[in-house]
Amino acid sequence: MGIQVVDISQINDWLIGYYPNNLVPSDGKIALAIHHFPVGPRPDRPDVTHRHETMFEIHILLSGRMEIQSGNQGVIVVSAGQLVIYPPGVWHNVIRYLEPSTLITIQAPHTLGDKILC
Repeated sequence: MGIQVVDISQINDWLIGYYPNNLVPSDGKIALAIHHFPVGPRPDRPDVTHRHETMFEIHILLSGRMEIQSGNQGVIVVSAGQLVIYPPGVWHNVIRYLEPSTLITIQAPHTLGDKILC
């Protein structure tokens, strides 16, 4: 298996995501999901505090700023160029996008039904 270089513009549907072909084993379980999506400022985003049983979730903020809440760490402002890693079992929520933002989310191993709402 070699490296794979992907143009970010190909990762444009966050609901479907991008699943690298070389990471989908024969049993069909997806090892990695990558979602890329732009968002506008959302001052009143609904609370979707959740955690994942087995999945790591990583947010990479390419542009903009957002407020997140994670576990007992309170509110954290994330700025363009920063990366946030949520280990399995950690409660987290994107509270609001403070300005137009572009976010990449990586989920590994991607597990449907792994999300548990607060």
